[in-house]
Amino acid sequence: ETAKQICDRLESQKIVRNSFWLESYLWLLGQRSQLKAGHYSLGPNLNIPQVVNLLTMMPPAKSELVIVLPEGIKTDQIIDKIAQAKIVDSADLTTEINNLPKYQLNYDFLSTATTDADLTGFLFPDTYRFYQNTDVAIVMQKILDNFDGKLTPKMRQDIIAQDKTIYDIVIMASVIEKEVVSDNDRSIVSDIFWRRLSDKYPLQSCATIAYAMSLDKWRYSELDLEINSPYNTYTNKGLPPGPICNPGLSAITAAIYPQANDYYFFLSAPDGQTIFSKTGEEHSKNKIKYLE
Repeated sequence: ETAKQICDRLESQKIVRNSFWLESYLWLLGQRSQLKAGHYSLGPNLNIPQVVNLLTMMPPAKSELVIVLPEGIKTDQIIDKIAQAKIVDSADLTTEINNLPKYQLNYDFLSTATTDADLTGFLFPDTYRFYQNTDVAIVMQKILDNFDGKLTPKMRQDIIAQDKTIYDIVIMASVIEKEVVSDNDRSIVSDIFWRRLSDKYPLQSCATIAYAMSLDKWRYSELDLEINSPYNTYTNKGLPPGPICNPGLSAITAAIYPQANDYYFFLSAPDGQTIFSKTGEEHSKNKIKYLE
C-alpha cells in the first residue's frame, strides 16, 4: 500500500479525521516511505503525531506461547490445552484430529492406522511453541512432523523386521506408557505383553480398564474388570482397537525393543516400584503383600 492509501484507510476506520492532514504531516517529516508493515492496535483518540509515531516504529513482535504436552496425555486434554491458550479453536482442532484419512495422504507412518480411528497416539508429547490464532493446519503439521522425526528409519525397519506395524507399536506403547514409569521397567513389561499376545493370553492391562471407564483408580474391582468394552484387555484378547493415550519416545522405544525376561506378571506397588512375578501363584502372593 502507498502512504496515501494507508492514510485514506485510517480515515475510513475513523482513526484520524482527515487523511490529507495525516499525509501532509508524513510529508513534512519526510516519513512517507518509513511506514512499517505489521499489526497495530490504534484507537480513535490518538492525535496525528501519535499515529505517525506508531506507524513508523517496528510493531512489537508477537510472543510465542509455550505449550507442554506431557507423555501419556489424552487427546481431549491436548485439545483443551491448545484451545485454552487461544492458539486454535477447539472445534477446529477436534475436526482435524478426527480426520485421519486426510493426514494419511501426507504421513506414511499413519498408513496402517484403521481409517475409522483418529490421530490419538500420534500427537507427539513435547514442548511446543505457537502464536495465538495460528492456523490449525500449522499446529497439526508441527505435531505430526515431530512424530515423523522421532520415529527414525532404523526404528521403522526394525518394526517391519518384527512383522509388526507402526500402529501396533503405537497402541502397545500407549498401554506401556500408562502402566509403568521407568525405562527399564517399560522394556520388561513390553516383553511380557508381546509374549502374552503370542501366547493368545489376554494383556490384562488395568490401564485399558481405566480408559474404558474414563476413570483412574488405584485398584479395580472384579466388576470393573468385566466392563463391556472393546478396550477391556481382560475379556478381549489381542491389542486394544486403538491407542489409549499419546505415548512418548521412551514408551515407543520400549514397545519396539522389549527386554527378554522370564516374568509373566507384574504389578505397581504404592511406592511406584514395579513388582515382577514368574508364575500366577507368585503374582497372587505379591498382590496380597503389596496391595492389601
